[in-house]
Amino acid sequence: MLIKNMGTYRVKGFDVTDEKLNEAAELNKFVQCKPHEESKFGWIPPFGAESSNFAPSANGFIALCVQFEKRPVSASQVKMILDKEIAELKLNNPDIIITGKVKKNMRDDIKSQLQPNAPSNVSEIKGFIDAKQGIIYIDGTPAKCEKFVGALKFLLPSLDLDILPIQTMDEPKTVMTSWVVEDKSPDLIEFGNTFSLRDEDDLSEITYKKVDSFLDESLKKYLNDSKRVISLKVEYDANTSFTISEDFQISGVSWGDDVLEEAQSDYSDIPGATVDDIGSAELGCVALKSREILNYLLESCFGGEKSVEDEDEEDGEGDFNE
Repeated sequence: MLIKNMGTYRVKGFDVTDEKLNEAAELNKFVQCKPHEESKFGWIPPFGAESSNFAPSANGFIALCVQFEKRPVSASQVKMILDKEIAELKLNNPDIIITGKVKKNMRDDIKSQLQPNAPSNVSEIKGFIDAKQGIIYIDGTPAKCEKFVGALKFLLPSLDLDILPIQTMDEPKTVMTSWVVEDKSPDLIEFGNTFSLRDEDDLSEITYKKVDSFLDESLKKYLNDSKRVISLKVEYDANTSFTISEDFQISGVSWGDDVLEEAQSDYSDIPGATVDDIGSAELGCVALKSREILNYLLESCFGGEKSVEDEDEEDGEGDFNE
């Protein structure tokens, strides 16, 4: 199970086994929308349709996959039909008064008539839970990560899960800007060839690609003119590459040969390896490497993880100063 993004969340109150999670996910498995339904979500096996395991585990990590279906009715089509019907009513009865409530009822009726033929859009979001460290890794943009978190809370309402995105003590854009200004990276980090700057005053952004040196004169001028690095592509341990953003999102992950070869070696000796064998091998290797990368970034690059208490303390200081 290879992921392309690492949205990381701290979870408190997660006290459930993979067996119980599998049961819960299977009870809430994805079912396609009925003709009159506009949207639906549910859980599917993370390793694909050939698998029947809704919450497979490996090395203490539990994988999950939530699937969403949306069948939106075109707002412009509804408006076009509504305008036409109102025009016909006024043509037949020029003195008619069409109130807002009547318009709403007409609009709802039109939408109901169009709903059965609305196009279907299906998407899925994968993630895995490090139950030991209390961290969730989600493969998606920040918006998709929040959808996954919401679905997980809905799946396990009795646990009253407290799930928040991991934040760093040191601001990522400040740290990454210092790396670029000094043209010096931490021990296991090498600079990639793409990064973005944003002006702190006018919020304009510039993206650099294939930079030979961070000592480039035009780049130094930009950095001296209040611009800050808001995303930076890096390579970790001379193998796995990814981009770090100012909100500590890790995206565009390209896994190194060491991870892929280790995963392959775990299932290559199994005669007739199933999708579950392959998926579990990949999950175990990718999850352990994800934990390693996250711990390194937090402890060696960005000053550690900011706790809720740290945030409350900062808020309190702000209130006091005011």
